[in-house]
Amino acid sequence: MANTFERTQYEQEVTEEATDKVVSVKDTVQETVEHASQSDVAEVQRPLMDKDEERKIRQDRMRFVTNKLSSGLAILAILLNVFYFVSIYRSNANFYYSIDIGISVLLNLLFMLAVFLCSEGVKNYNKSYSIALIVIGVIELARIFFLPLSAHNATVTDAAGVTSKIMSDAQFARVTIYLACAAALLLASGIIGVIRSVKLAAYKKTLDEKPA
Repeated sequence: MANTFERTQYEQEVTEEATDKVVSVKDTVQETVEHASQSDVAEVQRPLMDKDEERKIRQDRMRFVTNKLSSGLAILAILLNVFYFVSIYRSNANFYYSIDIGISVLLNLLFMLAVFLCSEGVKNYNKSYSIALIVIGVIELARIFFLPLSAHNATVTDAAGVTSKIMSDAQFARVTIYLACAAALLLASGIIGVIRSVKLAAYKKTLDEKPA
């Protein structure tokens, strides 16, 4: 009888101990699952928050940092324009001794002055200067079809009766590349300037709308 009672008591203790272990394991598993779920949510939200914060930081930095990219592209366009007119004006041909070359010289001087002024204006995210660079870029591209093209199509006959082009194919290709690249740089500079000026203006507007 005593042995039966002891056996029953021992079985109860074993059962209670096993039950406690099962409950403990269940609680541990549940905590692990909840922690994993929270971690997954945090991992998903963190990149979104980081991207939003990075975007705000970049926009805020624009208030204190000049737009060097647009300005630099415009200066490079000036350099390419210098290569262009050096290539044109070094040619020793009577074709260039005309009113056309005088207008071309004036246009080059105006071009460099205007682009330089615009390059300073876009540093401060001025949208008007950016639009001006786009317009100048279109004009620069159109210049290919005036003096360079007319010089390339014109011919001259020497004393021996040999006819040749005023501007060779190689020179025409070279000056065309100079003008096209300069135009592309100006268009890129202007477009980047417009985009950044619009973003900065929108960001400043949100700052003005925030309550003090």
